[in-house]
Amino acid sequence: MIGFWLLVSSLSIGQKTFTIEELAQYNGDNGMRYIACDGLVFDVTGVAVYEPGGSYPMLVGKDITVGLAWNSYEEKWLNTHPYEVKLSPNQQKAVTSWKNFLEKKYKIVGTIIYPEAEEKLEEKQEEL
Repeated sequence: MIGFWLLVSSLSIGQKTFTIEELAQYNGDNGMRYIACDGLVFDVTGVAVYEPGGSYPMLVGKDITVGLAWNSYEEKWLNTHPYEVKLSPNQQKAVTSWKNFLEKKYKIVGTIIYPEAEEKLEEKQEEL
């Protein structure tokens, strides 16, 4: 259900809905660099820290939500759906802070969905 509302909200404001595979296409190879955080996709094209030789090129084309929560850029935390790990209240607060920071700084180009993870979440909710 969450994915549905993300889709409706993104379509209503003319933004794209990305899967993790589609987001990966914006890793700079096509000239565009996007990152995702807490359901939103941001355009970081031309931002020096996300370019090769910058501080964070390893984040481009990825959902960095869980990595930010864990304060880690290890590959195992990138592209991990937040439903797959249990974030503490402090980690959730960190994600919200990062999302607010990114929203102020970069253009939002869409939303990200995880159809498989959302199906699993719906199945769990039905079991309750």
